Amino acid sequence: MGKDDSKNLGANLGEYVDFYLLDSQEQIDRLGAGLLQLEKEGGNIGLINDLFRSAHSLKGASGTMGFTPIVAMTHAAED
Repeated sequence: MGKDDSKNLGANLGEYVDFYLLDSQEQIDRLGAGLLQLEKEGGNIGLINDLFRSAHSLKGASGTMGFTPIVAMTHAAED
C-alpha cells in the first residue's frame, strides 16, 4: 500500500496497523498449529472449519488494510 492510499480510503489506516499485526499474527499462529494438527486428524471437520475461519478472518482484515497480496494468498487457501 502506498503512502497516499490511506487518504484515498477516507481513513488513516496507519492507526490500525498495530491491531492488524497483532490479530494477523494470532490468525497465522492458529493456521500453523491447525495445519500440523490436520496432518494427524485429516478427517476432523471441526478443525477444517476452524482453519477456514482463520484464513477468512486474515483475508478480511488484510482487505480492509489494502494488503491485496495477502488477500489473494488467503483467498487461494480458502479455495
